[in-house]
Amino acid sequence: MADDAPVRFPEASERPGAVILARHGEPALSRKCRLSADQYREWWADYEIGGLAEGQAPPELLVQVAVQAGFIIASTRPRSVETARALSAGRAFAEDPLFVEAPLPPPHWPRWLKLSPRWWGVISRFWWWVFNHHDAQETRAEAEARADEAARLLVDLAASGTHLGIGLGEMLDQIGVLTAELDALAKTVAQPIVERIWEPVTGSDHAADLPGFLARGRLLLVQGVASLLADRLAAALVELADGISGGDALHAAIDHARVGVIADSSGVLQQRGA
Repeated sequence: MADDAPVRFPEASERPGAVILARHGEPALSRKCRLSADQYREWWADYEIGGLAEGQAPPELLVQVAVQAGFIIASTRPRSVETARALSAGRAFAEDPLFVEAPLPPPHWPRWLKLSPRWWGVISRFWWWVFNHHDAQETRAEAEARADEAARLLVDLAASGTHLGIGLGEMLDQIGVLTAELDALAKTVAQPIVERIWEPVTGSDHAADLPGFLARGRLLLVQGVASLLADRLAAALVELADGISGGDALHAAIDHARVGVIADSSGVLQQRGA
């Protein structure tokens, strides 16, 4: 390709099923330090709740890829969400905890041994991969199962969008329909958080724990709301299916897509589809 020729990426119809992976930007956390294993655990905890360093711009080539992408998915970590936001150009994108990095805790080595975060990252990954060292967090087998699920999700999204002729970007853009309602809901939820959590805790000995608590709470809230919204949306579609052509097929499709458990009238939990 000539140097002055514009970069062109094939349309989805020309290259169906293309999945492009991109790493997040540089985090706002210095790696120019030497830490003990315990200090690296604290460094990693800050890394998990931190965003990107200021003054960054995504590579132009990646921006062009994102513009032509049918959809964009990020993990729920702030660094990933901020990267997706920088690439999305105002489009809606999905956040899914399925794509969060494996925790990779370091081995319990003496405090006098201090290494850079980069070296701790290499050692932690090796200990996790070879010895399944996970410190009661996600095991290697669990992470591999989650990675398989993430891969299947990406393949299904790409394949479904191509075969059905559905623009997946258009599907994600439907999130914009909820913007006004979500703004009002957020204000309703924010008030009790301030009154019942923030104000009491700021006057206690645990004030320093609030940033981490809010970061973890954000993930739980996102997961909970997403799950409830998906379930309510499925219920609404089932109601509409009763009065449309092909309603039986829509019923079957919704039942196939549902996951997790449901409670019957007596409160007994049953796995969906059982």
